[in-house]
Amino acid sequence: MNINTFPDFLSTVPSEDLTRTWPANRTIMLRMTSKQIKDIIDNKYLSTVIYLKYIKPVDIKFIMNQLSSLVTTCQITSLDLPDIDMKKRFKKFKEILTKCKLNKLNLYNNNLGDEEIESISEILVENEQCSVLHLAHNKITEIGLKSLLKLLNNKNINIGQSIDLNLCNNNIGYEYERVKSIELCSTLSNLNLCCNKISNIDIDKILLHNKELKSLDLSQNRISTFNFNISLNNTFILENLNLSYNQIDILGASSLSKILEKCHKLLTLNLSHNNICTEGATCIIEKCLSLTTLYLTANMIADDGIEKLTQLLIERTFLTKLTLSGNNIGKDITDNLIEVLGDRVKLIY
Repeated sequence: MNINTFPDFLSTVPSEDLTRTWPANRTIMLRMTSKQIKDIIDNKYLSTVIYLKYIKPVDIKFIMNQLSSLVTTCQITSLDLPDIDMKKRFKKFKEILTKCKLNKLNLYNNNLGDEEIESISEILVENEQCSVLHLAHNKITEIGLKSLLKLLNNKNINIGQSIDLNLCNNNIGYEYERVKSIELCSTLSNLNLCCNKISNIDIDKILLHNKELKSLDLSQNRISTFNFNISLNNTFILENLNLSYNQIDILGASSLSKILEKCHKLLTLNLSHNNICTEGATCIIEKCLSLTTLYLTANMIADDGIEKLTQLLIERTFLTKLTLSGNNIGKDITDNLIEVLGDRVKLIY
């Protein structure tokens, strides 16, 4: 198209066409621009995704100035701003955030504490549309967690909308009272609480309140066992559960199996680096009928009682990947597993 006629063409394009979602990996590029084109685009107030790649050293003042300018001409719907120590310019960032209509906010490793999280929660509650909130590697305690409830339980949130929440590697802590608030939220689709020194959490309550929860990551905590208060009528759509690097033993595996029995769509289960032993592994697999991927690395699984475990693995016809490395299984038993599972299952031992 002749560049001289492009501004006229652009001015006729309906706003809904300019703001619609384009196919992934599609690049739309203008080789030549003009002030007229820029003015038309600015007036369209296009939806915009801001992603800041890792730039060292980071000029946080420059970034805030650029965002301040962008937010006046674009409708910012996604902010991906990791590793820039947002706390230093949080007052300015807060002003910018109030002018955005965010679907996604990623503030990974920004030195944010409870006060900043409370402000962010209040703004996002007003926006009513944020569905992805990644706050990993900050300094959030149970106080910040409670303030997030305003967002997680927002009654005005879009019908059917659920939230992907990542709070990995914060300071939530080991005391049960600190994590009770997360058990009370009701709009989660994904929850990551990895690396938070949590020792006691009721998975059943999380599942009961969050009917759309598909992925739960509680890895690298201090969890040893689980409470079980689910009625026989409850079933859940959980697909992925990561409990690796905890302190789950045989009793913990037994209590966990009662919860997993209600997860009829569970596809991936990671129990690596616990202490569930052969008995605990058998108890778990007995209840999980839909698994495609199972991680049992370093769990003190030994030859004693392995026959029943082997039989259950054979019966799990959906299973395609199994890790058993770092256990005490003899070569003869391993060779037998390889033979009976065949090419159907990728066995890592």
